[in-house]
Amino acid sequence: MSEAILRAVGVGYRVDDAVLVDSADLDIRRGEVLGIVGPNGAGKSTLVSLLAGELDPVAGEVLLDGRPVGEFRPLELAQRRAVLPQGTVLQFAFRVLDVVMMGRYPHREATPGEDEAAVAAAMGSADVNHLSERLFPTLSGGEQARVAFARVLAQATEIVLLDEPSASLDLRHQELVMSVLEGMRDAGAAVAAVLHDLNLAARHADRVAVMAGGTLVEVGPTREVLRGDLLSEVYQHPVKVIPHPEMDCPLVLPLPT
Repeated sequence: MSEAILRAVGVGYRVDDAVLVDSADLDIRRGEVLGIVGPNGAGKSTLVSLLAGELDPVAGEVLLDGRPVGEFRPLELAQRRAVLPQGTVLQFAFRVLDVVMMGRYPHREATPGEDEAAVAAAMGSADVNHLSERLFPTLSGGEQARVAFARVLAQATEIVLLDEPSASLDLRHQELVMSVLEGMRDAGAAVAAVLHDLNLAARHADRVAVMAGGTLVEVGPTREVLRGDLLSEVYQHPVKVIPHPEMDCPLVLPLPT
């Protein structure tokens, strides 16, 4: 079993009387891609914000290397984990190159040329080199998403938390992003990604966490968790899961009602 570096222990979060996350136990492990799936309003984004230390739980705790994330200074957290939100909104018309360079802010003691090399590698991995001089607001939604992903890569952290990294991307760039995450996993990073495309989770995630109604319904190896009965119940829609005809992974098929 891979080593857990980030851990939610009985974590809960609510706003007024609305329980958004209820008693969640979840490990984020080195050398693993964890897919977080579930219907709209399941609590996935809130859970990511709790894991990132952006929200304070009302119950339980989130531990980074056994230490509550609330005890870390913001700069310390930024050096340990990078977060990709659902959408990136910038108030000023920064160039793409400048947006990606923002990911280097936590590394104030970088050696000369280290920032530039990290940014160049990140932009290449996210396929945004050709956009470097464009102003961020002039980009399409998918291009903005890839630039935000490049910023996360440039941050060069051992933990990467992503909220729907593939949502606005075309087919080729969805596969590109997931392949990059697999490469990070293989290099020893801990990766957790909220995914709405269950077949992306089936192909690329080592473990899957299924959420519904603020609760972690089941967490485990991808093949064991992505079952037709469980997904049909959680999504309230008939789902069939069969072996993929060409790849060694499950294939998730929504059925007509």
